[in-house]
Amino acid sequence: MLRNVIKGMAIGSAALMLTAGAANADLIEVNLFGASAQYSFWTNAAADFLEDQGCASGDIYTLDTEVQSRDTGAAVCAGNSAVALNGTTLSGAGDTNGNTIIVRYTSKASYDGIRAVSESDNADWDADDCHTTTGNWGYRLQANLGNATVTGQELTLPDTAASLSCQDVHIGASDVASETFGQTSSGQLEGPNGGGAFSNTVVYPDDLPSMQVSDGFQNIRPVVVPFGFFANNGATDGSYDAVPIDTMTRLQAVSLLSGQIANWSDFDPSVDMRVVVCHRHAGSGTVATLNAAVFRGDASLPISEVSKAVADYYALFGQMVPEIYFNEGSSDMMRCVGQTKGAIGYADFDKCIPGTNCVTKGYGQIKRVYFPCGPDCRPNHSPFLTQKELVQNGIDSFWSAQWLYYKTAEPTATKTLITALGTFASNEVNLPSSKADYWSSQNAMNYEKANDFALPKKK
Repeated sequence: MLRNVIKGMAIGSAALMLTAGAANADLIEVNLFGASAQYSFWTNAAADFLEDQGCASGDIYTLDTEVQSRDTGAAVCAGNSAVALNGTTLSGAGDTNGNTIIVRYTSKASYDGIRAVSESDNADWDADDCHTTTGNWGYRLQANLGNATVTGQELTLPDTAASLSCQDVHIGASDVASETFGQTSSGQLEGPNGGGAFSNTVVYPDDLPSMQVSDGFQNIRPVVVPFGFFANNGATDGSYDAVPIDTMTRLQAVSLLSGQIANWSDFDPSVDMRVVVCHRHAGSGTVATLNAAVFRGDASLPISEVSKAVADYYALFGQMVPEIYFNEGSSDMMRCVGQTKGAIGYADFDKCIPGTNCVTKGYGQIKRVYFPCGPDCRPNHSPFLTQKELVQNGIDSFWSAQWLYYKTAEPTATKTLITALGTFASNEVNLPSSKADYWSSQNAMNYEKANDFALPKKK
């Protein structure tokens, strides 16, 4: 995951070891890329991880910004190897060995995290066209700290293309294993909000490499990510009502999201409202988890968009069909749900908190549709169970133990720090407070999955 950046002189192998002294201190970068869920995790946890590595709080600088519709984050532990920013140079005591550490974390989709870290020679996989610039298939656009400015302990990037540059991806983050992907989709990039035509097919092994140990890769599975269902909560002006369900069985979930239900009257005869299904595009670990953990082979995911105009056309001939949209990012998915009458979709359970920040995040009017149990086992009810507890204790199965892939061939120092990152994230006490009621560390789980398709079993 971490690649040593060597500038100006050749250094011996001792400088690559984390046990080296400050005189041999190095600049070490760790760049995570892929699944959307890991961005919010490391936004809150990266600074704590650097402190765990011995960095003083006064030597830690963080960046949290959104550039060109991409979630881009970074944290720096300033050490003996100076970091040159735009008009400022950062230096400090570094980690326990004086090393400077840069952590970048960027979300896109799970499949591209796998493709990037695998460094496969395939032009179709060079999502950011970084091969043209660097000559390496494993680079993706991430924070360009050379153009950052510093205020106190905060780093800020300009809202321009110069905020991003091609960086080597050391960890490919995916919600599911490479072998779990088997989806295709065609529609607009941003669902009902347009964005241009977009099609994607991600089917293992044709469109993704094998990431087994025998193929030269290692993995860490430190955290468990819970997913949840969200629905439109009606118009603020009262012009239309909320989706008429608050809880949902697995049968309802499969029927709705496979496109079998055209009108919400199937569940509430007093409501005449077309169903709108919001999906992620193929390559998303979230939709792959939906397919593996919820559908479980009992239905197929839709593969083509059905726009409002198309659904209206079918209605003229008495054939009722739902609208179906695909969305590249999880934020696009939430806007599809919150801004579209009759819509239902899914995302990380804590993508937004209905009644708290879904509107302020720009997603619109959103409520949860609880699965598989109702309000009697949710927070603020009796018994009091958090989403984390539902997942940990085998009540909710819509979750994934996230995969962090890295190359076996990374230098020893790199792999040592990768292990440290995995150990840090695996410890329940290190979960950020914003995740405390939702995510679980692997070590705290009472249930586990043998693979992404398996039902959770008691440990």
